[in-house]
Amino acid sequence: MLIKKILIFFSSTILLSCVCSTEDYKDTQVDTIKITFDGAKKEYVGKYGLSIDITDKNVIDQIKILVNQSKSTSVFRSLRPVMHRTSVFFINNEENTKAFEINVNTENIVTIIIDDCYYVNEELYRYIAALIMLEEIKNYNGSMNQERYELEIIVPNNM
Repeated sequence: MLIKKILIFFSSTILLSCVCSTEDYKDTQVDTIKITFDGAKKEYVGKYGLSIDITDKNVIDQIKILVNQSKSTSVFRSLRPVMHRTSVFFINNEENTKAFEINVNTENIVTIIIDDCYYVNEELYRYIAALIMLEEIKNYNGSMNQERYELEIIVPNNM
């Protein structure tokens, strides 16, 4: 009986991962991309609620291209506790749509989540990490709020 339940569980997981596919964002109208960051463990504790808005058309187009290149993966990839989470929202006029989320677990395994489906895309992760200046957030001593993020990370690095 237990073997039958395990078989059903694994079969369901495989079927669910087969129905996931990334939405083609190529033709999606996006005026602004809002990226939010929340730290949870290790060097990222106390660094949460940080956000940045991107309006550069070239950057927006590059993010859309990279999202479309994401490859489907197993849900088991991200079972460990989340070390930090980055959420990306596509904004068009007044419509605000969560496009995807990037979770990095305590073993530094990166998982992209789009509509409850799991993907891998290291290039997308590195691109988003560079935009939010993840290394600077990580190396910042102490906790960080939006005001500190803007004054001590964003402004000095954009001069």
